Order: sequence, then structure tokens, then C-alpha cells
Amino acid sequence: MLRAISLSIVILLTILFSVGPSVHAQKAKKDKMDGDANGETKNTDKLVKSGIIVGKVMNVYEDKRRLRIQVSIPTTKINPGAGTQIAQAQQQMLQAQLAMRNARDPNSALQARQQLMQANAQMMKAQAQMYQTEMVSQELEVQAIDDVIVRLANPKEEFDEKGRIKKYSKAELKELRGDGKLPGYKAEFSDIQGEQVVRVTTVRKKGEPTMTKTAPTPKKKKGKDDEDPPAVDGLADKLLQVSLIEILREAPLNK
Repeated sequence: MLRAISLSIVILLTILFSVGPSVHAQKAKKDKMDGDANGETKNTDKLVKSGIIVGKVMNVYEDKRRLRIQVSIPTTKINPGAGTQIAQAQQQMLQAQLAMRNARDPNSALQARQQLMQANAQMMKAQAQMYQTEMVSQELEVQAIDDVIVRLANPKEEFDEKGRIKKYSKAELKELRGDGKLPGYKAEFSDIQGEQVVRVTTVRKKGEPTMTKTAPTPKKKKGKDDEDPPAVDGLADKLLQVSLIEILREAPLNK
């Protein structure tokens, strides 16, 4: 009797151990699928690099951790003078071709051929100058993320007791540099000033376009005793988000 009971217990434990892991695995798989369906996976909030912008700081909104930057954008425009030169060169080519047909001696034919070659060269030169590239200044605002990193291309200048610029030792430079994987030297958002030249690294959420838009908040009718809701910075989500700000050049001293 005892042997039969022991055998039954062994069989029961064997079944539990063989079924248990598969049940837990199926439950974990189901939880993961539910999490993916609800958009609660960690990858949804992952930020990816979307670009780099270099420009001059026009304004710093330190309370909102926002910058207004002036950038130069190349634009292409048609050169009207080149069009006139092309038309003149075509006319000269037609005249040279007509002169070649009517030439009565080798010298006249040779002269007409040279005129044709010159007109052709002038037309090719005018075609190459048909389009011109100009740099146009444009201002844009960028929003720093909560854990934005600010770096200096060169360490901050410090002066000794005699008013001379201090020379840092290797150990001091290493301390100022901090994380060796980051460019430049440590800085704070408060170090950013107008007229500085900066390079910012823009980021976006994985799977989202570079510029995001926020849906408008529906307006409610306000009652007599209702208070005004707190102000919300709706522009922050529409601006380019930046994760790294590098101060490449300080502002001119005469500013």
C-alpha cells in the first residue's frame, strides 16, 4: 500500500515539473504580447538621433530650457544674366554656321569655325553659371530634453592671481573632461549665451517623424466658480528635441 502511494506521489511530481515551466513560459509570452498591444514596452520611449544642426545662439530661454538658433540654409536661384549670355552665344553660333556655309576660301572657313568654337565655349560657360547657391539665414527654436548634455569645445578660461590665463595640468584637464566618451569638456545649460556658436544633436522617439504635433485640447465651458487651468507649454512637443549641445565658439568679447 505504501509503495503504491509513493509511486503515485512520484508520478504527480513528475507531471508538475514537466508542465510547470511551459505554463510559466506561456504566461510570460502572453504578458509580453499584452504589453506590446498596450504600447507599454520600453522601446516605445527610446530616443534615436535624427540630425545635427550648427548655428549661432540668438536667445536663451533658461526657464524653459529652450534655445533660438540662427542657421544658414543653402538655396538655389536662377542667374538671369546667364540666360542672356546663353541666348547671345546661340545667336553667334548660328552666324558662325552660316558663315561656314558661305565661305569661299579656306581662310574664311577657318575663321568661321573658330567663331563657332568660341560661341560654343561661351554657351557652356553660361550654362555652368545658370544656377547660383546663396546662404539664407533662418531662425528656429529647439527644446532641450530633461537630461540634456552640455559640453564645451575648450575648457573654461580661468585666471591666476596675476590676471594671466591659467594653464591646466593633464590631471585637471582630465577632470574637466569627465566622461571620455563625450566630446569636449563639462558644462552646464547656464553656460550657453547669446552669440555663441553651438552644435546640437536632435533626437526623436523611435518610430515617430522628426517634427511631432500635439492634438488640440477640447475647450470646456467655464462655469462661474471654475478656476483657470494652469498654463501648459504646448509648443515644447512641437519643437525639435535636442540631447546634446556643444559650445563650439564663445561670443565675441565686444558684445
